[in-house]
Amino acid sequence: MLNIVPRKALNMNAKRHERRYFHCSLSFPFYNASRNEMNQIKQIRKFLLQWVCTMVFATAIIPCWGQSATVASSSVEVTGDPTKKELAVGFRLIDAVGVTSVSAIAEGTSKPFTATCEAWEGDKAKSCAWMVIIDTSNEARVETIEACKKAATTFIQALPKTDTVAVCGLARDLEIVSQFGRSLDEAKQELSKLKATGEASNTTLLYQNLREGLSKFSGRTEARKAILLFTDGKDETPGGAEAQEIQKKQLIEAAKRAGVVVHTFGYAEKVDEQKFFAGIKDIAAQTEGLHYAAKVEKKDLPEGAIAKLQGVMHGAGLVRISLEGMEKAADITVTAKTATDGEASFKIPAKEVEKASPPPSEP
Repeated sequence: MLNIVPRKALNMNAKRHERRYFHCSLSFPFYNASRNEMNQIKQIRKFLLQWVCTMVFATAIIPCWGQSATVASSSVEVTGDPTKKELAVGFRLIDAVGVTSVSAIAEGTSKPFTATCEAWEGDKAKSCAWMVIIDTSNEARVETIEACKKAATTFIQALPKTDTVAVCGLARDLEIVSQFGRSLDEAKQELSKLKATGEASNTTLLYQNLREGLSKFSGRTEARKAILLFTDGKDETPGGAEAQEIQKKQLIEAAKRAGVVVHTFGYAEKVDEQKFFAGIKDIAAQTEGLHYAAKVEKKDLPEGAIAKLQGVMHGAGLVRISLEGMEKAADITVTAKTATDGEASFKIPAKEVEKASPPPSEP
């Protein structure tokens, strides 16, 4: 018996087949895949998607591990004991906290010296004098200034009792509201009283006022000194960019002479206002400090910023290098391994190495 299929039905079946073939052709040109092959392809796609997600996650995590670190050159102090033929070298890191191991090798040799490291942490952590400065120069920035005060309070609460803090507000002038020598609790109490009292129309002499603040460190006996600045980064020195650059350079030079590290926290009201952070970033970098930018909307600092800042100012350690077998003083390269598997290296000049060389015997 002959089955007669209407022409319309034939056309519909042909179109379904055409669409099915066309779908396969879009995914895999010139290839009409079977159902089993399509299932295999879906599994491959799934595997590739999972692999890509894993790699994206790893890319976000890995940069925190194994990064190189930098030694603060101004922190390196070398002493020598000729009787023991031993060098003692103290140092801190700019951008890392823990040191797990050290090595030392003289220029022109391949055999390392015996070197050990005593970490400056816990009871051995170095004391620090801090000047916390809050930029209060605009009454319209009330919310931002409150966020700055909150972060500064968290910072002071985490300080060891061996540290001392001065608290200042900065509008047109630098106002010290809590002097060095007062307790940390007193410093927090005075910090809480700071208000956005400045007027946006007034000139903010940011760099000049910071330079004035450096003078307050005179006579401090703490091992380390630092300014912690919370600001929008705007310096309004009359005379434009050239005059501002001169003031900035004078500040950097004065900070280096005083042995004061300047750390900066940038707080902008709008994303495009982060361009004003360029100056304070440079100040931090040139004085071997750190710079962090708070989130524009929530005013939060990056996670771990405060802990890292305190860690770099209280660490890193003392390296002891035995120079047994060294016949002539030469440059020595010291390499420190950090807790995040990074490395930091610095060189001890031969002139410093001579401090551990015994005096020549008399004829």
